[in-house]
Amino acid sequence: MTTYKIIRFNRDAENEEIETGLTLEEAQEHCQQEDTHGEGWFDGYVVDEEDDEEDDEQPGTMADYVAAHGITVEVLENRGIQRDKDNWEHQSFKLRLINNEGRTINTSWRQGMGITKDPADMADEVFDSLISDANSYREASGFEDWAEGLGYDIDSRKAHRIWQKLRRMEPKVIEFVGGNDEFEHIAYNIERL
Repeated sequence: MTTYKIIRFNRDAENEEIETGLTLEEAQEHCQQEDTHGEGWFDGYVVDEEDDEEDDEQPGTMADYVAAHGITVEVLENRGIQRDKDNWEHQSFKLRLINNEGRTINTSWRQGMGITKDPADMADEVFDSLISDANSYREASGFEDWAEGLGYDIDSRKAHRIWQKLRRMEPKVIEFVGGNDEFEHIAYNIERL
């Protein structure tokens, strides 16, 4: 049986192992408590590698997972170079990810001017970004928790628009990967970029 451990992630100090041997539900319940985050720290959970034997045959890195599941990226639209309201100059794209089971998901993708790779050649990065975004939504107890955890002002309209976009995107990501169990496997067992 896969078990999980609670890690206290600290911005300015070493991370601490808080508790081990938890079920997924116990770990999630712990992390949703009000006293599990603060200024410069938060509690998160990861697979307890010492107890995890059933996933040994599964791909270990995001690149392995993407290759094993035939995830590819198709550029639907190259929107060219853009500059956002924060004056960040970037390349903007509309992408479609496709997996070996024929499921698809469309997403916007922005990359800084220093990145010269075609997004079609960056399937692991694009997929990892979708998982990270969806998981940030899932782990937050609400908008304020999410915003504070990522350093946004809770009164920011921009942050609220991002939160709403994540709320709409999260179920699509889960459907793309084949359900909640697979999503959690990817988010907590696969080595992230």
